[in-house]
Amino acid sequence: MLKRVRQGISNLGWQWWLAMICGAAVLPLLGRYLPFINRAKLVGWVLFIINGLLSWWLGQSLAKRQQSGWWIFAMPVIFFVVDYQFLPKYTRYFALFYLGISYLSWSMTNHRFQH
Repeated sequence: MLKRVRQGISNLGWQWWLAMICGAAVLPLLGRYLPFINRAKLVGWVLFIINGLLSWWLGQSLAKRQQSGWWIFAMPVIFFVVDYQFLPKYTRYFALFYLGISYLSWSMTNHRFQH
């Protein structure tokens, strides 16, 4: 099983990992600590639009590489950990939002589910 996990990690590519880490940790922290981004811009632009599009792309790239659906949980879990420590309480629900968007894009692109 550990061999399959290592193989899945290497098959995802560095672009996928970089995008996932930036969307889950770097962008929310930058939005929190940059003085010219207020809370409305953080929630509206960074958390809703940018990370929403990023979740869509992550789900599609998983399906195109025919990876397991379990990788969909990577971004929401990392985001939730960062969010729990540094962001306001009302933003924690975005983890579920990212999970839903990633799952929808993964399942709609995945050829195993299409007839």
